[in-house]
Amino acid sequence: MSKKLSNWSAPGDKPPSVGVWQTKDREGRIAFNHWDGYGCGPSCTSVEAAYEARNMYRSNWGTRSFRDLALAALNK
Repeated sequence: MSKKLSNWSAPGDKPPSVGVWQTKDREGRIAFNHWDGYGCGPSCTSVEAAYEARNMYRSNWGTRSFRDLALAALNK
């Protein structure tokens, strides 16, 4: 069963909470990044890897877009 994802945010919008987010950069590459409220960790290929790498270094969010599980899917 696949989970429904929210729409992509506008480029450069910051996530509303700390955690790992699916991201898309200006070139359309999809990755996972940990957002700590101030900056993000390195781009990773999985949620688990992004969480583990969260303290390696922090960079600016830049022009990334993000999305997460849609709230409607979480309520089911």
